[in-house]
Amino acid sequence: MRYLLFDLGGVLIEVTGVQAMIRWSGGRYVEAEMGERWLTSPTVRRFESGAIGPEEFAEGVIRDLGLSTSTEEFLTAFSHWPRGFYPDAREFLLSLRRDHGIGCLTNSNAVHWKRCVTEWGLPSLFDHCFASHLLGCVKPDGRIFEIVLSRIPRDRSEIVYFDDNAPNVRAAGECGIEAHLVKGFPELRRAVELTRAKG
Repeated sequence: MRYLLFDLGGVLIEVTGVQAMIRWSGGRYVEAEMGERWLTSPTVRRFESGAIGPEEFAEGVIRDLGLSTSTEEFLTAFSHWPRGFYPDAREFLLSLRRDHGIGCLTNSNAVHWKRCVTEWGLPSLFDHCFASHLLGCVKPDGRIFEIVLSRIPRDRSEIVYFDDNAPNVRAAGECGIEAHLVKGFPELRRAVELTRAKG
């Protein structure tokens, strides 16, 4: 059976935070603009590649996006942005492991990853867990997919990847991985079932 590789935030795990960022910006950005600025922020990418720590990250984001908040307030709120698995997502993963190898590949950081491991027990749910800050690079860089491919004992033609950001899906496809864009758990479930039906 094929190996299923999942992004986490916005796919299996609910993540908030955009509204707080918009509020701190004084409403200068709409949700889509704020999301794009976050995804392309050099400070965020450095943090999620493990190059800087939480304090430098918070100071940089506040400065770069012109946010009206303190470093302490930002980090306190930021630590709670991941809300946990979407309803039924954990059970879905457990059911998939009966027939498939499964892994996760996420752009993460030291603050959020600690919760992923201690609160939600990710290592017990997946055969492989890949976090950007531990690999030293971030999606959509092709290098992160090549690292993951080198560590999963399957041919890349057997791997199917699911992510909620189009640039990441394109990057996976360029590395020879079948990749699907999904927004939230209901879309993911439908995409996985279609993949399984194709064999």
